[in-house]
Amino acid sequence: MGRRIVVLSAVIALAGCNSPDDVTKNGAEDLVRKSLKDPDSAKFSSEFIVRSKPDEKGIVFVGVCGLVNARNGFGGYAGNARFVAVSSESSQVGPSYPFMAQIENSKTSRPGTAADGTRRATIFESVYWNQYCVDAAHPPMFTAGMD
Repeated sequence: MGRRIVVLSAVIALAGCNSPDDVTKNGAEDLVRKSLKDPDSAKFSSEFIVRSKPDEKGIVFVGVCGLVNARNGFGGYAGNARFVAVSSESSQVGPSYPFMAQIENSKTSRPGTAADGTRRATIFESVYWNQYCVDAAHPPMFTAGMD
């Protein structure tokens, strides 16, 4: 009897480790890994989650943002690249698995739209990062053309 209680307690404790945010981050990492040449080499860091305000239907977009470093086609680590994975959640459906992930690359790191007279956002920042990764703690990014 005592052994069953210990095992049950351990199972309950482990179940509590997977918060909804942990599940969202794990889903985002899985989706990002699928787009890498060597998925098993992926190292994630500086991850955070941003939730949008609910739209008229009560849908909230959830951005998982951070850095990923993985081995390239030559077997060496390519260096950190920003990534964004997006899912949605609502009071009626609950959280969803991320449906889109984008890793910054040479095509998306080119200059995009001008934010003001001196700072410009890259395509990645305009389309992904500044759309899904900005809140009070994480300001928009404008790295194109910075000296």
